[in-house]
Amino acid sequence: MESLLRGVGQGSPRWVAHGKLHAGRTLAAVRWAAAWWEDRCMLRFVVRLTALLLGIGSALVVVGTFDAVLGWDIFSPELESALYGVFFSCLALTAAGIALSFVLGVQEIAELLRASQAGQSLPPPRSMRRYIGFAVLGVLGLTLLVVTLDRLDRRVQTQRDLFFERLATERIQSRTAKLLSQLPLGVERPKPNAEVDQLMTAINAPGWVERATVFLPDPNDPERLWEYEAYWAKSPETRFDRMFPSKKHEHAIQNAFAGDPGALRKFNESSLFSFLYPLKADGSLVAIVWIKANQKDSLRE
Repeated sequence: MESLLRGVGQGSPRWVAHGKLHAGRTLAAVRWAAAWWEDRCMLRFVVRLTALLLGIGSALVVVGTFDAVLGWDIFSPELESALYGVFFSCLALTAAGIALSFVLGVQEIAELLRASQAGQSLPPPRSMRRYIGFAVLGVLGLTLLVVTLDRLDRRVQTQRDLFFERLATERIQSRTAKLLSQLPLGVERPKPNAEVDQLMTAINAPGWVERATVFLPDPNDPERLWEYEAYWAKSPETRFDRMFPSKKHEHAIQNAFAGDPGALRKFNESSLFSFLYPLKADGSLVAIVWIKANQKDSLRE
């Protein structure tokens, strides 16, 4: 025993050689483990970044689909262009991430096979519950995003509609006196003149106006109305058309002419981007101007 200890203490060739061999194997294993861990961390980073980009792209697709189907007005044209840029950037980076993940994945498989042949233990597989949890959280997150954006859209649409009504009111109010003096009021078969053509063309001129129509009551038949479309001023024979009410705004106009004072207010409060403005002479309702907004216009202050 003393000789053995003496040999170790003196550094016998046998023990020194064995120690060097063991240290060399340990160092090689450490180097291999460090390289494998770096590659594995790189792969995890790339995969997670690619998954994040896919999530952003998927969220933009969902938002764009609901925006097109439900006709949301949340995003201005400038913001939509920016979101398109973000979406296509995510697609390009995702494609690069998928390619890089494939290369790193093949490299990791080769390393794992080499480790298996060398008798080293493989990392345990991850539980499916974790992936199912991520999927559920993703679905819940997208649902919450859509609901939040839908509520935000309603608020934005309301603000745009109020701005539209203010513009329409200002545009008609500045021409009310001329309209009342030039409209053929109280006649059996009204006919427009050049002044009416010019006034209605001016009301219909802005880009935020899609249609402008003036309605007159029929003195012989309360079930009918006389209407004059602004764009008819450009036709060879301008005219008032006699018609039966069939649309929501037409029924509101008919009820207002019949003596319902709240018909126009109820319609304006319940309808977006469709506005009825009463024209009164001596306190009596004699005509109503209907303006429909061009929703492609920004209509933002």
